Amino acid sequence: MPPRPTRKSKKYHEPTNVQSRAVRGKRGILENLPNLPLDVIYEILSRCSPLDLLRLARTTKAFRTLLMSRSSIAIWRSARELSSDRQVVGIPECPPYLSEPAYANLAFDAHCHSCLANNIHEIMWEFRKRYCTKCQGFMMISTYLTQYKLEKEYGKNVQRIYEKHKSSFTGSYYHKPDLSAFKKSMANMSTADERDAFIQMERDFTTLVHKHAKLQKEWSASRPSRSDEIYETRERMITSVITHLKSLGWEEELGYMGDNPKPELLKIPCLSKDRDITDRIWTNIEATIVKYMEEYKVARLERGREAVLIGRFRLMEQVIVPSLLALSETTTVPHVIDICLMDEVRMIIDTPATINLTAADFAPLISHLPTLAKRWHANIELEYLQHVSSNEHTAAPDSVLDLVTSCKRCGGILFFPDSLVHECHNLPRGRRKEDQPKYKKNRTWQETEDIRNGIDLIRRLPVYERAARDLSAYVPWSCEQDSFEKEIAVVRKIVEACGKRPNKVTCTQMDHLDVRLSCDLCSQNGRMVVVTWRSAIHHALESHSHGTSKCRSLLNVTWTLVRDDARARAIEIESSVKLSHGNESNDELYCCAICKHQFTPSRSGFNWPCKWIKRDVFIHLHYKSVDSTYSPVILSDTNDA
Repeated sequence: MPPRPTRKSKKYHEPTNVQSRAVRGKRGILENLPNLPLDVIYEILSRCSPLDLLRLARTTKAFRTLLMSRSSIAIWRSARELSSDRQVVGIPECPPYLSEPAYANLAFDAHCHSCLANNIHEIMWEFRKRYCTKCQGFMMISTYLTQYKLEKEYGKNVQRIYEKHKSSFTGSYYHKPDLSAFKKSMANMSTADERDAFIQMERDFTTLVHKHAKLQKEWSASRPSRSDEIYETRERMITSVITHLKSLGWEEELGYMGDNPKPELLKIPCLSKDRDITDRIWTNIEATIVKYMEEYKVARLERGREAVLIGRFRLMEQVIVPSLLALSETTTVPHVIDICLMDEVRMIIDTPATINLTAADFAPLISHLPTLAKRWHANIELEYLQHVSSNEHTAAPDSVLDLVTSCKRCGGILFFPDSLVHECHNLPRGRRKEDQPKYKKNRTWQETEDIRNGIDLIRRLPVYERAARDLSAYVPWSCEQDSFEKEIAVVRKIVEACGKRPNKVTCTQMDHLDVRLSCDLCSQNGRMVVVTWRSAIHHALESHSHGTSKCRSLLNVTWTLVRDDARARAIEIESSVKLSHGNESNDELYCCAICKHQFTPSRSGFNWPCKWIKRDVFIHLHYKSVDSTYSPVILSDTNDA
């Protein structure tokens, strides 16, 4: 088979006329600076600071060759002497044992000379080094650990041979590299004269080092710290911003920020960086700062309006609470915060701040309280029925399936209409999905606390509602936390066990049946748990709603309708238990009419209501609806069923 012919590659000819692409903007503008005449270069570079020369020498080989040559000493010296930087002014002359670049690197470049870590501000002038805390451990050795050996080997005046760095906290140290070099040099010398001459030379060098180190430490202590410079720059920045704002007409608003508006202005993100405000910078940040001032003014006016409304709300509360408490003895009354949000109250309170409201302005509300309470009760009843009837399992408007719910907040079983005055309806609820805060990487502690306490949600409310919320820790009435999903399955099985149709029967009809049921799961080993139909719901949801799958465990609960003789025995036991507690209808109930938190001292022991305010607590006979939720009755003879 003949070989496959190879394809010849085209010859590449390098173009003769190649024009380099022009550099856009200011990039590469200093590329040809080393090619300028020397007198021009010296004049330019002598105006730079020593740290600028160091950084320039690290950019290109041409600059490094220029600045590191001995002929450039005049540039470094002029940069040190002519600089107006407060970090450079007054620096001592370069010592003879350091070159100008090395001196500038030691004095101004804040990095560790061992590991190159940044922000190392402590200079060890005796060692001509900067070391971070980690490197100090293996680059220095304490004189306390080596003094005895050195004196034994090199004489009593050994402390004059080596330069030492004294620390005000942990004593003095030797520089390990210098100490090792000294020992190595001494070991290589054969005669005593050589060693004596070398020791004398080291002593003279150490004396010179300490002499210059003293001057350098005095200069280092006298120059302003970086924090002082930052503070002064920040003060100049804030002063410049205030001047610009006053020229724009914001002087009055700045006065509302207090004697020193600096803390408030520093909250603006564009002022987080400390810098001098030039005309160009102000042009870039003016819109942001003006927008912040506008938002601050709106927030200030809202705070003032909120303070006026809170004072009016408290005045109204003082006027109507006595009548509200008296009215609560015969009917269900709304919480004060619900009254604040009514239109009749809003017309009185939500008026201009120039109008001075007195107690007489709220007096007409007292006669309207019965009407307001009746209308409020009708509204919450309608809202409650709309909430629980949103399921598709009911047919009749007053079906028993619609009238039994449970509270997600406290877990209590609620029967209509007692569920309307459940105390959790006026307590703060958990966040809904749409109310969850947006993700923020760096959230402050205060922001986290506001989210945890729901303060961020309150800030989103209008001013009027926000002021009403300041009256107490309670919220307007809502039944959003009432659930009915798992209750429907429980009630359906109980009603079917009684021989009724769940979609048609009502709570009143179930009460008139007055039947007794036994729990098949609990009725074992010669004992039978007998309950009313209401107690059966409590028993199922409290005793059998457990585990990882609550609905699955509830479906396993079955009920049996007990026979007449067992029912009669259960009723007899229930009556005896009720008589042992006395006549509950005559018991004095300690009740807060504002928050509707009620209890009986004889049954639960004395305890303060939710608000813990003495004027909200009083003793009265509280109306109770039909109570058929007795505790389960245990019958020992299962043959009676």
